[in-house]
Amino acid sequence: GFVDNILFATHAVAIPEILAMDVRAIRAVRECTRLAVTGAALQWMLTTTTTTTMTTMTPQDTGAALVSCLAQRETSQELFQQRVQEVIVTLAKNETMHQDDNNDKKLEASLRHRTKRILNGDDPVWNLLEKRSRNVFRDMVVWKEHDPSWIMQTGIATRSRQQQQHQQRFETEAKKRFRSSGF
Repeated sequence: GFVDNILFATHAVAIPEILAMDVRAIRAVRECTRLAVTGAALQWMLTTTTTTTMTTMTPQDTGAALVSCLAQRETSQELFQQRVQEVIVTLAKNETMHQDDNNDKKLEASLRHRTKRILNGDDPVWNLLEKRSRNVFRDMVVWKEHDPSWIMQTGIATRSRQQQQHQQRFETEAKKRFRSSGF
């Protein structure tokens, strides 16, 4: 339904009229999810490919570098891929590429190849994380709060406060489910 055929559509789709006002929001969710899946797959690839433990940069530092790079889309897919590959290679060089020039070149070629596969959605880890994100979205689309404090009351201020509290509980639950899915 909504998650597979609209939210995660892999081709252009005609948005039903009832969702026409939500096209920007749907695009934002797609982009945010793509960024999360791609960033997580690249982070996993980087930490499993390097031969030593990442010591000079924390996962938050490498994650911030990846997010910054991934968020700056270029008009050309090729330029975008090259820039992401450079960031990945630079992060790896900071950690492990100091010992053997021959091994460094092999590692760099491997990182560039795997990065391109991830960016093209042709990587098993990327596919697994993308599938998990779809499952979380499917679950959250039908999520119902089991909170007895959610009762009908009159007044705009009460309703607004309840909606904010509901939104916070929804976001907390979604974050919990994403974390348990490997993000």
